[in-house]
Amino acid sequence: MKAVHDEQLDMDAAEFVLDRAKVTPASQAIEELCTFGFKAKAHDPAGYDQIGIWVKGNGTFGRTTLMVNTSSGTRRVGAFQDRSLICFDGWRLLRAKIPYIKPDKDGKRWIRPSQFIFGTARYALDPKDMIPVPENICIGDVVLIDSKAEKDNTEEGYNAMDFVSEKDL
Repeated sequence: MKAVHDEQLDMDAAEFVLDRAKVTPASQAIEELCTFGFKAKAHDPAGYDQIGIWVKGNGTFGRTTLMVNTSSGTRRVGAFQDRSLICFDGWRLLRAKIPYIKPDKDGKRWIRPSQFIFGTARYALDPKDMIPVPENICIGDVVLIDSKAEKDNTEEGYNAMDFVSEKDL
């Protein structure tokens, strides 16, 4: 994993680099799972109905899951409306509905992303053969979204570089 700055979106991101030297015959069929942890503060979800994460895909059809900590416990948010698989190239904002969140013992509701889990591969299916994947997957910011007003909390959102150290991943 390495920190990068994407000029296209003017956003700091984390790039996941697969070690191309570790290719075996089985590498063509294996989906490798990666976990990206966040160190982020909690936000009140009032006024927002979706949570989104910026992902730069590489077309390998890897599965995606976003784990969030909430005032009512840890939740899996995996039913992204536009993509549940990384079956695209370039940047996309993957969005999912914010699950119902019960207030904590102090009567407050909050949400905080904890992990983004995704699959990637060293090879992609080509019409004639399996070809090496030239691009790496990048993870950008996580934002809360009000889909009705198309506003988000980008200004106070979760920066992708607030990640847990590599030894924790």
